[in-house]
Amino acid sequence: MGRKSARRAPTVQPASLPADPSAWLAEAEDALAAGDPERFHTAAFRALQAHLGARHGLVAAAITGDVVGKVLRPAGARERQLEGYETLFSLCDRARFSPSGGGEAAMRDTFDLLKRVMEEN
Repeated sequence: MGRKSARRAPTVQPASLPADPSAWLAEAEDALAAGDPERFHTAAFRALQAHLGARHGLVAAAITGDVVGKVLRPAGARERQLEGYETLFSLCDRARFSPSGGGEAAMRDTFDLLKRVMEEN
């Protein structure tokens, strides 16, 4: 009797998780128009991750608010950009993990900030 080798599940990136920041930005805009805070903040978070990953050669899924301070600041990113990134990650995390999710005006402000920081960099 031979031993069965342990099988590992293949690691496949679902087609629904685009690496293109503009796809996530469009998803965030659609969610904003639909008034869906959970979907909006998830898409905004992913748009920022994809943007920073593409701009700085990082794995997008590994980028968080902590990474901004630990990696991008020492790499010489401008302070205004870093503040925008940190603010966005904080807003998205708070809204994604709180029951209320934020109102429409807060989502609009977050979307405007997201577009601004993505255009500046």
